[in-house]
Amino acid sequence: MSFASTSHRSGLGPFYLTCLLAIGGLAASASGPARANMPVPTVLIQAPAATADVRTDVATACPTVQATLGGALQEAWEHVQEAGVVQVQFQLQDGHLSEVHTSDGPRRYHRLIRAAVKQLPCQSDSALPQRFRFNVAFVER
Repeated sequence: MSFASTSHRSGLGPFYLTCLLAIGGLAASASGPARANMPVPTVLIQAPAATADVRTDVATACPTVQATLGGALQEAWEHVQEAGVVQVQFQLQDGHLSEVHTSDGPRRYHRLIRAAVKQLPCQSDSALPQRFRFNVAFVER
């Protein structure tokens, strides 16, 4: 499945998050020659194809997803430094996140991503539990 062709349930197409770690000068300004040679990644948050029982519009329920995940994803990249796509799924009810699961992609990202997602401030537009799914893609540029 191509990231560019992934559709969003509302018809807006995939949404992307380019974290602060993709700023060009970040790797070069870090200390030491090893940091200067590190690839500068781009981290993409994408909505996979929607299904009837899982929502993919995570930014609607969690409007600060970009700011909240940015720092944690930078830390994840610094520790793992491996390109890949991790699928994230969680349940939201009455503003409380639960059942945060990760699958696919490099397993070394999973714990860091789950911890960051659990910190997301989200609001539910329904009293019923809702399941959300999105992808985190670590892509070297």
